[in-house]
Amino acid sequence: MKKRSLRSLVFTFFFLVFSQVTLATPGCRFGANIYYSMTIDADGSERYDSKFYKQVDGSIDCTANANKTIQYVLLSQVTTRASSIVCRTPFGGGGAFLRGVAINFTTVYQCSLDDYIWVMVIAVGGIAFVMLRKYQLA
Repeated sequence: MKKRSLRSLVFTFFFLVFSQVTLATPGCRFGANIYYSMTIDADGSERYDSKFYKQVDGSIDCTANANKTIQYVLLSQVTTRASSIVCRTPFGGGGAFLRGVAINFTTVYQCSLDDYIWVMVIAVGGIAFVMLRKYQLA
């Protein structure tokens, strides 16, 4: 019984350490970019900083051709929010704003994950080997 509870504890630890929670994040889409650093104006409208953005592209895969230094938001992960929300993004000086589309985006992909798959395969293979040997001898 103690071994089983220890296994559950180890599994829970690894699950919590290596899992990632993805939640919907509000943003303002203008062109091919989603701006995500928001402040609320006195009139309740959302104002986004033009320095903080992520590119929107539905054709990015994690091949050697992808730009691995940029975080991409896939088009399938972008949903439009209520149209009554005003979202503005400043460009240039003089308080000029561009009105964008208020959206939610849920997942940001960075293509470097492929570099670590071999570690996961070795870890799962090692655990499977030990478990098969243990139950085969019992």
